[in-house]
Amino acid sequence: MLEIAQREQAEEKLRLSEEKYRDLFENATDAMYTQDLLGNFTSANKAAGELMGVEGVKLLELNMKDVIVPDDFKIAMNNLKKKTKSGADETGPYEIRIHRLDGSVRWVEIRSRIMRKDGSPWAIHGIARDITERKLAEAALRESEEKYRTLIEFAPDGVFVQVGDRIEFANSAMAHLIGAESAEALNGLRVLDLIHPEYRELVSERIARNLELGEPVPLFEHKLVRLDGIIIDVEAVGAPISYRGQRARQVLVRDITDRKRVEDEVKRLFAGVEQAGETILITDPAGTIQYVNPAFETTTGYSRDEALGQTPRILKSGKHDPQFYEEMWKTLVSGWIWRGQFTNRKKDGTFYEVKATISPIKDERGEIVNYVAVTRDVTGEMSLQKQLLQAQKMEAIGTLAGGIAHDFNNLLMVILGYADLLYQKLEPKDPDRETLHAVREAARDGSDLVKRILAFSRKAESKIRPIDLNAELRRVEKLLIRTLPKMINIELLLADDLRTINADPAQIEQILLNLAVNAHQAMPEGGRLIIETSNVKLSEEYCKHYVETKPGQYVLLAISDTGRGIEPEVIDRIFEPFFTTKESSQGTGLGLSMVHGVVAQHGGHIRCYSEPNVGTTFKIYFPAVIHEVMADVAETREMPAFGTETILLVDDDKRVLHIATRMLKVAGYNVITVNSGQEALAAYKNHETKVDLVILDLIMPGMGGHQCLRELLAVNPQVKVLISSGYSANGPMKEVAEGGAKEFITKPYEMKELLRVVRKVLDED
Repeated sequence: MLEIAQREQAEEKLRLSEEKYRDLFENATDAMYTQDLLGNFTSANKAAGELMGVEGVKLLELNMKDVIVPDDFKIAMNNLKKKTKSGADETGPYEIRIHRLDGSVRWVEIRSRIMRKDGSPWAIHGIARDITERKLAEAALRESEEKYRTLIEFAPDGVFVQVGDRIEFANSAMAHLIGAESAEALNGLRVLDLIHPEYRELVSERIARNLELGEPVPLFEHKLVRLDGIIIDVEAVGAPISYRGQRARQVLVRDITDRKRVEDEVKRLFAGVEQAGETILITDPAGTIQYVNPAFETTTGYSRDEALGQTPRILKSGKHDPQFYEEMWKTLVSGWIWRGQFTNRKKDGTFYEVKATISPIKDERGEIVNYVAVTRDVTGEMSLQKQLLQAQKMEAIGTLAGGIAHDFNNLLMVILGYADLLYQKLEPKDPDRETLHAVREAARDGSDLVKRILAFSRKAESKIRPIDLNAELRRVEKLLIRTLPKMINIELLLADDLRTINADPAQIEQILLNLAVNAHQAMPEGGRLIIETSNVKLSEEYCKHYVETKPGQYVLLAISDTGRGIEPEVIDRIFEPFFTTKESSQGTGLGLSMVHGVVAQHGGHIRCYSEPNVGTTFKIYFPAVIHEVMADVAETREMPAFGTETILLVDDDKRVLHIATRMLKVAGYNVITVNSGQEALAAYKNHETKVDLVILDLIMPGMGGHQCLRELLAVNPQVKVLISSGYSANGPMKEVAEGGAKEFITKPYEMKELLRVVRKVLDED
């Protein structure tokens, strides 16, 4: 009975154990099955049926070959045979694919155990786990990694992964950028060793943000040192990543060396455009202004904000007809560069002259996308050119006037000389004396007119000396008060500390009288005549705008009136001789030309400023000098003594020779006459011991007076020579004195003046 009880107890335990096993077998989440050694399923749980897509009972009708993908069946069988031969109890894990009955394929991981009886295998117990989702995820991960690697490998920019302080991975672009033979050659390199020393601190801070703080860093620029030592500009951006389970950073690096060079070139170009002295204006094809440089703002008065969006018509002056602009645009829209000159108007309304080059800018298709106008303000240059042309014209007229004056003086010399001789012979009550007196006065007036012409042409002899201009003006003021009408108020505004000038007082008086008369005629109903003096300094900048001026200290004499002014269209011609807007009875047109000539002869310059119905101002600048003012010396009125010496008279005009000979012979002198320099030299050599004085004409054909003087001095250094001419170079007294002549006399001269000068020279030892 005991044995039966024990057996029943043992059977109960076995039954309970089998029930537990079956419960575990049936309810396991993994597929469980048993097979015989031929691969037939002998048992399978519910999970196995679900995995295979069939009910568990039907699965027992199948063989392994029916459910395993053919390519993978060999893997399963080879694995089983290998384990069986080796005597191992377990196989796997290994992965194979199975066919579900619905046609789908699933990945499973197999683990199996060989069941043995009496040491020999008789069955297989297996566990299959569905790993399809994992395999799909792994495949997707591999695909993603392949895409990533492909993307990184073919990326145009350098990419590397940094772990710690060294490179773990780099692409080919990074190797090329840094000058390495291959991407693998960069593995293990210390990142900071590739950074330019000036930027290592900056890059270290960015690395710390990536690796230690896990923060991305924005794009920044720095420099790398290639393996060959070449320094390049780069921009980089880094982000923290996990690389093979480690904290790392991925960095994208772009070579911007060429871009930086272009940027630097653009910066230089922009700086050049911004700082250019010429105005630069850019428009679109329709002519709308898109850019102006600071020079445009300075020149035109329009700010950049005021100009943008406008058209160049804001500068239109109205000085050009529509055809001018039509021709300009016709050239530009044809794609040609237009060059020319035109007048513009500034914001304040003033006009200015510009030279312009306007260029069409084309795109790669050859279409015009912009116009660029580069202009230069040439107002000052044109003013200088105009002044130069005027000065050349005045010089030419002056040369002509001087030549005419020379010949005219010879004619007056004959008229005045013979009139003097006849006048001396007539009795005081002779009625012909009055006639001769009129002839003499007319000849003197003619002589005075010639002097005015010579003053304009700068060839009149001046008695220049240091003077106090204020004192001269006070003296002339008294004359003007007596001369001008009472309704003209004369005002003197004289500087107290006025500098000294070198001037001829008589010519200063002539300047003031001429300008005062003009002012009177401009103020027929009265007004103000203001005469001012001051010390001024002319700068180099001022002198750039006016020809024949030099920087330095000057004394300014300004004469202003409140008259009707001068019209703008004639103001440039007022200094031309014989040019006048007055009626023929009111003037000859020589007054202002004489003033201009006298001022120029004094080394100064004159400017006229006038506005119609407002008034006119003449500003005269005399060079200041450091000299003591010389006192006036009165000329003697004593009649010179006669003489008996021998005089060699030289002149190419026979009429002058004849009258001068008679004047000298009347006074008792012996006279030898010749009409050329060659004859004078020959005559002097023949009569050297007899000739006491040579009166030598300065201007003669052939051997002129200057050369003849040099030849005479070569024969006899002590020879006494008196120069006579109606036309002499600027500063004749100085020139003839330096040349060796004793004295100078200007034609036409009267008998009294001739005899005085002759006696003066003869009496010199």
